[in-house]
Amino acid sequence: MIMLYIPKKRWLFNNQYDLVDQEGRIVYRHRSNFFRTKRFIVNRNDEVVLHSKTIFGLREKHVITLNNEIIAYVSYKSVWGNGILVLQEGFSVKVSNRMRFSILNNQEEALIITKSDRKDVSYMVAVKEDHIDFLIMLMFTIIVMLDGLSPAN
Repeated sequence: MIMLYIPKKRWLFNNQYDLVDQEGRIVYRHRSNFFRTKRFIVNRNDEVVLHSKTIFGLREKHVITLNNEIIAYVSYKSVWGNGILVLQEGFSVKVSNRMRFSILNNQEEALIITKSDRKDVSYMVAVKEDHIDFLIMLMFTIIVMLDGLSPAN
């Protein structure tokens, strides 16, 4: 598992999240457009890695794409339930709250978010190297989705 960190959130007009390493260097950056319907992550070389966008219908759904090819859908299982459904073979999500959840790959934890006790960091992210780009995009998609479902919004 690789340890990455989500620094304490500063107010930004464009709703940007960073993932940094032990030295504070940005490893991934999550960006979204003003309306938050399209998102993408870039790596430390400033190359776009994956896209995610919101699809509106009866229930909000998110789609993760690579080179315009859909690789996963992410949505709530039901309006009343708290389960998140990832439509990609083997992947599932275990949620405890808005910023504490795990992503499982065939029932084995592949990404874990925990609260940090460091002053400059909000959350720690432990992620397996297998499918790392996809797991990071899935994590940010889930954060955006849960943020939208939060009663605070």
